[in-house]
Parts: sequence; C-alpha cells; structure tokens
Amino acid sequence: MFEYIKSSDIIPALLAEKRFGDIVRHVMNGCYEKAASIGEMPQSIAVLATGLLHYILTSSQIPSQRKVEFCRVDVDIVIPDLKTLEKNPQKALLVCIMQSVDPRIVADNLASLEKIQPVRENICVVHSGSIQTAHKSFLVSRDGEAFSGIISELEKFAGDQRFRILGNLD
Repeated sequence: MFEYIKSSDIIPALLAEKRFGDIVRHVMNGCYEKAASIGEMPQSIAVLATGLLHYILTSSQIPSQRKVEFCRVDVDIVIPDLKTLEKNPQKALLVCIMQSVDPRIVADNLASLEKIQPVRENICVVHSGSIQTAHKSFLVSRDGEAFSGIISELEKFAGDQRFRILGNLD
C-alpha cells in the first residue's frame, strides 16, 4: 500500500487539498485485490484498512493512539488518547478494525470495547464482511466508498471536539 501511495501521481494532489476520503477510495481501488489475494480475506483486508487509517491519521494530524491496551482491552485506534478515554469517554472515539466476520468474535470484541467506552456512538467498526452491529459501521470494499465514510466521521468528531485540524472544517 505504501509503495502504491508513493508511486501515485494523484495522491499528493489529494493530500495537498486534504481530500482524505478521495485518498481512501483511490488507495482501495488500487490495493484491495492485491491485499485480498495475499492471505485470509478478513485479516488481509484488515491489515490494509489499518495501514490506510494510520496513513490518513498521520497525514491529517488528528491526535490518536494506535494499537494500545486499556484495562486489558486491545484498542486499534483511540482518538485523541487513552487519557481522554479514561477521564471523559464522551470526548474519545474508538475505532475497531475487525479481523474476523465470525459473529461470536465480533460480539466479544464489541462487548470488550463497550466496557471501556460506555458511549456507544463513539465506537466505530471497520470490517470486510457482513457484520450486524448497532455501532457506526464502515465496510471495506474494492471501491472504498463505504469505508471512506469513516473520514467524515473522524472529521465530524475532530470538529466536535474543537480539534479543527482538517482543512475543510471551517
């Protein structure tokens, strides 16, 4: 994925214009099939989604912590940080990148996250299959359309928290 981004003529322009949703769609269109062919479908797509979200978070300068543990619960991404989650969960967003579509595993993962983040609307689920959840859900697919919706969610959350970091949040 990073080689694809580095070799792209389009992504630097999108990045300069802070068009992160378009970057997601472009990268997914260019990398999804290769990622899907590398290994087990849910896991390989989860790795692609994780890498792309890390790239977007870094490029947009949204404060975040990634791949952390809190109260014995693994957290893929927390915005802005664990300290905020602990002191004021209303101001923290969790992103869970599902590596399975097994309903029991999904339910267990979400139940664990709900123990540390009581504000259900502040949990986003990124997945590559048919998952039933009451949380905000973003399907990772070849066209990247549904997955790119997480960028709007991050922008909205960042704006609501007065981070005002992304360029198009005026």
